[in-house]
Amino acid sequence: MKPRLTFVDASVLIAATRGTDEIARLAMEVLDDPTRAFASSAFVRLEVLPKSVFNKRRVESDFYRAYFSKVTAWAQPIERVVRNAYRDVNRRRILRIIWKASAHGL
Repeated sequence: MKPRLTFVDASVLIAATRGTDEIARLAMEVLDDPTRAFASSAFVRLEVLPKSVFNKRRVESDFYRAYFSKVTAWAQPIERVVRNAYRDVNRRRILRIIWKASAHGL
């Protein structure tokens, strides 16, 4: 049987390492499920790993590293995500300029 590809949000990873006993147990049920394969992105890694490293939470950092080493599908390409975000920001900026100009009768 082919494993179910599962994208785990950063909150599930954080819950597994820092949640209450019940929350951590539920998160670990998902993460330890042998019928799942995991997908992730560099953005999820950036959400969890740098802070745990900075705060010297070695067990937590090691847990995240172990999880990311098992990820089989990575969201790609990041360049396209960033390019689209930049385009959208510029589009909003242009719309804001047009709106301000029309609001002031320019």
